[in-house]
Amino acid sequence: NGKFVGYSQGANNVAEFDLTDYVKSGKNQLSVRVYRWCDGSYLEGQDMWRLSGIHRDVYLFATPKSFVRDHYITVSEQSADATSGILNVALNLSNRSGKKAEKTIRMELLDATGKLQATAEQKVKVDGASADITLTTGLLKGLTPWNAENPYLYDVIITQLQDGKEEMVFATKYGFRNVQLVNSGDNHYFTINGKRIFFKGTNVHDAHPLYGRYMDNETMLKDLTLMKQANINTVRTSHYPRHSKMNAMMDYLGMYHMDEADVEFHKNWTDGGRIHTAGSWRAPIVDRIERMVLRDRNYPSIVSWSLGNESNGGSNFNHAYDAARA
Repeated sequence: NGKFVGYSQGANNVAEFDLTDYVKSGKNQLSVRVYRWCDGSYLEGQDMWRLSGIHRDVYLFATPKSFVRDHYITVSEQSADATSGILNVALNLSNRSGKKAEKTIRMELLDATGKLQATAEQKVKVDGASADITLTTGLLKGLTPWNAENPYLYDVIITQLQDGKEEMVFATKYGFRNVQLVNSGDNHYFTINGKRIFFKGTNVHDAHPLYGRYMDNETMLKDLTLMKQANINTVRTSHYPRHSKMNAMMDYLGMYHMDEADVEFHKNWTDGGRIHTAGSWRAPIVDRIERMVLRDRNYPSIVSWSLGNESNGGSNFNHAYDAARA
C-alpha cells in the first residue's frame, strides 16, 4: 500500500516479512522491487544464464498473534537400520502481540496409510516475545525407514489450540533414515540405514526453455522422473537451494539430495578479491548458509550439505561450517 516493508538479499533464499502494520481491510496492493545488481551479486557468480526477475513464489498467509513459527524434527536413540527411535519436535512460538498467552500444542505422527502411530501434547505459557518447547514420543518400534528405493513418508501434524479450539494446523512429511559416514582404515563410505550407498548423481540448475529461471511444478517433476528412469539416485543442487516444492518431490520420489548454499565467488578470491577471508563478507556468507539449513533441515532426502561452489576455502567458511552445525 505504498509503504516500504523490508529488503532482502540472496536470490535463492526465502525472505519473510511481517505485514501486520501495513495491510488493511478490503483491497491491498503488494509490490515487489527487484534490483538487478547489489553487493550480494558477488556471492552469486554461478555458471548459469543470468536472467532478471522473480523466479520463486510470492504469497501471503495469516497466523494467530501467537503462533508456531518454526519446528525442527530429530530422532534420538535411533537404531542403525532406522526402524526404531524417539521422535523429537522442537518448536518455537512467536508472540507478536506482546501479551501473555497460554496455548496447547499437540503433535501427531501418522504413517503413510493415515494410521496414528504416536501423539504428544504440552501446554505452554508465552510470556514475552517467544517461547520454546519440545514434544517427544516414547520409543517407536517397527518404523518403515526412508531411502531412495522405498521413500516411505510419515506425517508429523502440529496443532495449536486456544481454550480447546484449533487456531492453526500444519503437517510435515518426514522420513526416518539414519545417515552415517564410515571411516574405517582406508575405507570411507556412506551408509543409509546401516547399508552402504553408492551415489549416482548429477548437478541440476533452475533453467526452463520458456520461463527462464522459473520452474513450474510439472517441469520439476518431469526432471526428477527422468532422472529416476536413468538410474540417477542423487542430486546436487548446483549452486543454490532449490524450490521447497522440489525438495518435497525428492522426498516423495526417493532422491538423495546434497543441498548447496547460494554462494559462489567464481574465482573472485584472487587479485585482491579475498571474499573468502575478509571479515566484511563473513556475515552475508554465514547468513546464506543459515537460511538454507533452517529452511531445509526437516527434509529426509537431504543427506549432505554444501557451503557453496568455486569460492576457495578461507576463514569465512570455517564460520559458515560452524553455523551449519549449530
